[in-house]
Amino acid sequence: TIRPHAKIIWGMNVLPSIGMEGIGMFRRILPIHFPSIPEGERDPKLKEAILRSPMAVANWALAGLRALQSEGMTVPPELALARDSYRESNDLTLNFINENCERDPEKSVKTTTLYSKYRSWSTHSGFRARTIQEFRADLDRLGFQNILPHNVSYWKGLGLIDDSELDSDVILDG
Repeated sequence: TIRPHAKIIWGMNVLPSIGMEGIGMFRRILPIHFPSIPEGERDPKLKEAILRSPMAVANWALAGLRALQSEGMTVPPELALARDSYRESNDLTLNFINENCERDPEKSVKTTTLYSKYRSWSTHSGFRARTIQEFRADLDRLGFQNILPHNVSYWKGLGLIDDSELDSDVILDG
């Protein structure tokens, strides 16, 4: 039987933003950076050389196909690292935490305060803020624990870096 499949190649100067709702995309995408060749190192006759030797290019492609068929598709570590870096750069909740919070097992921050700071950060950064339910799910995914002392929701292990504008009872130590 024939199993349909496709590989899509995008060419672009800047990688697109993919929200976390497109997280499945990161299982399928491999960003490959092609650095520009300095003017002095460019071969101005390369195009003519390729056109004069089309069979050399075809043989090179067939050798690659044979290697793919025998070895399978292996992702080089450099591409896996590029993909992971791309995924992290698109994780807005993680970026917010890295820029505005400190990870400290002795600290906790009130959910409403954290979410308010996140919404403000999102607006100032030009992003659409996720809903509070999505934000809470992101915090769970990132390994933070939600606690409910006195029926008030806090996130354990996080403290806001700049809490100067907050009430003293918002951040709990210990």
